[in-house]
Amino acid sequence: SLHSFYLAQQLISEAFDQRSFSNLSELNFSLAFSCRRSSLFPIRANGGLVMSNMESDLRVKVCAPLERPKPRLRIGDFYPVSSTLYNGEPATEIFFQGCPWECNTCRSPHLIPPAENTAFKWQDILYYLMGRRGLINHVVFNGAEPLSQTHLIEAITQCKTLGFMVGLHTCGIFPLRLESVLPVIDWIWFEVLGLPEDYQQTNNILGSGEVAWECLQMAIVSGVPVVCEIFCGEDSPMRPRLIFVANQLACMGVEHLVLSVKDGDCAILADAPEDIQAVAQRFPHFTLRTAPSKTALNPS
Repeated sequence: SLHSFYLAQQLISEAFDQRSFSNLSELNFSLAFSCRRSSLFPIRANGGLVMSNMESDLRVKVCAPLERPKPRLRIGDFYPVSSTLYNGEPATEIFFQGCPWECNTCRSPHLIPPAENTAFKWQDILYYLMGRRGLINHVVFNGAEPLSQTHLIEAITQCKTLGFMVGLHTCGIFPLRLESVLPVIDWIWFEVLGLPEDYQQTNNILGSGEVAWECLQMAIVSGVPVVCEIFCGEDSPMRPRLIFVANQLACMGVEHLVLSVKDGDCAILADAPEDIQAVAQRFPHFTLRTAPSKTALNPS
């Protein structure tokens, strides 16, 4: 069942969060379950996960050595004072370390490896936030992929207890974890890499697009404000698909679309102004902006 698929993906996430290796195949824990929709399971086409993918049975060999302590949160970067892309209000932005997708279009490739030791400690950031109440309105969880953190819900809850609004930047990798945080976050910034069938050419993972769009649908239905971002540079694989993707997002009920263009690359604006206008007309709120990189959007 699809529920079994999501559960297995969550367990793999737990294993991934405990590792400091480049391939899950280096780890040595076995998970076996039955799943009729095994074709939707994210399988790295060039290896990475060790699997036997049969018609009704999917066996995955992953996990982490028990002797390694698991950090609660891996924080790769931290902007004490920033402003949200959501509404421009003052914010503290936290970039988590680790993402299992390793997309070739990632704007923060240095945050992809799940480093075990990072420069920032969550407890230190929490102390900082305690002293910024009334001065900072939002705490933004960004990354690589914040949903890769197994203790994300605890961090969000602590920030909410302090009185902050919480925003989540995600590509939609872990549906069950997203489902758990939706009731406590205030808005989502959702990065869209293409239509579901486009994702594999970006991250080489079968079924990743279906998972991402399932997460997006879940977010829209939840009623949490959702902003979708499409990154479309001159050489981006998204460029020829822009109108198709935008139309699909509009049909799903997305109301705010942000089209990000690589800093210094305005060719798309000059070459296809009609496309930009056609996309803008599909959404009640449309923003066109330049974005140098994900971790340089709002430096303090």
